[in-house]
Amino acid sequence: MESSLPLRWNRRTVLSVLAGMAAGAACGRSREPGPVLEVSFHVPDEPVPRSFSSFRGRVILVGFWTAGCTMCDQQLAILSRLHDKYSSAGLVCVGLYDLGQTFTMAGVTILQGAIESSQAAELPKERPAVLVLDREGRLVEKYSQLVEDEDLEKLVQPLLGV
Repeated sequence: MESSLPLRWNRRTVLSVLAGMAAGAACGRSREPGPVLEVSFHVPDEPVPRSFSSFRGRVILVGFWTAGCTMCDQQLAILSRLHDKYSSAGLVCVGLYDLGQTFTMAGVTILQGAIESSQAAELPKERPAVLVLDREGRLVEKYSQLVEDEDLEKLVQPLLGV
């Protein structure tokens, strides 16, 4: 019987690729860390924008949200709980909304701010969305939907070393 796989792909190669994918999934990462992500944002009542580079050495969870989005509210509450639990281990959580919005969400303990318009095109359009950055500021994971506490914990715990 003839194989439908290209000649350069034998069973051993396929099994190696599948094993590598399974190992990556087991550690909570779907890929290697990407490039350093540098984003600036405006925090209400602060005269100078902040940037992700000011958090180097810490793991960053970034939640993108908009007004009237129930799942966004849920996501920020999850990020707030994770911030409370892991901030002493080096976790920073940031909630970002589109420039021009002038509100923040009450009852959450995370830093909130507006995305600089020049960078908006490079960032997720979906809401809610979550980015996970490692201690060097490299993109580790991107989610375009609501992400539960447990799933984010599985991803950030190894990055935090806890």
